[in-house]
Amino acid sequence: EYRGIKRQPGVWDYRDSNYSVLAYIVSQVSGESYEQYIKEHVFKPAGMKHAGFYKTFAKAKYPAVGYKVDESGSLVTPHLLDLSQLYGAGDMYMSAEDLYKFDKAIVNGTLLSKESFTKMFTAGSSAAYGMGFYIDPGSYSNHGVMPGYNILNSFSHSASKYVILLSNIQNNAKLGQVNNRIYQLLNQPD
Repeated sequence: EYRGIKRQPGVWDYRDSNYSVLAYIVSQVSGESYEQYIKEHVFKPAGMKHAGFYKTFAKAKYPAVGYKVDESGSLVTPHLLDLSQLYGAGDMYMSAEDLYKFDKAIVNGTLLSKESFTKMFTAGSSAAYGMGFYIDPGSYSNHGVMPGYNILNSFSHSASKYVILLSNIQNNAKLGQVNNRIYQLLNQPD
């Protein structure tokens, strides 16, 4: 057994480190840095203008401040890790509009072929996880949590409805309920 491997290849078990390895492979195969590859082959074709990496977020004029609700119910600012440690697995930021543009570029074939889309959105585990997204009965969704931040990103299988929620409260327990309620409202007949 290799150090750091919890399960054999082919058995799903979410690990941030898997995305770091993937980012490394992308840079090696493309001959570009991971950041440059993403800028040229994802951000640019998708029309994403408010997206970047931790290195630029940390230097932004007005970066978002994240919070966490502590045991007493007060909002505190948690320590933000050096996100470069999350290379390929959380060292990226974007606006809600750019996340929408990313989703649309996946759906409309700008970023993926039809075959790749099918592979990406086919559950590969009992957790109904595809490649970066959970495959729910009516939608595809992904979720991310960082110290001070929480996001939910989902769109319907028909790609007619998108719900993108960005919260600067890390342990916002109601985010999933808000997401579900928005889908209920969007699915009500006119």
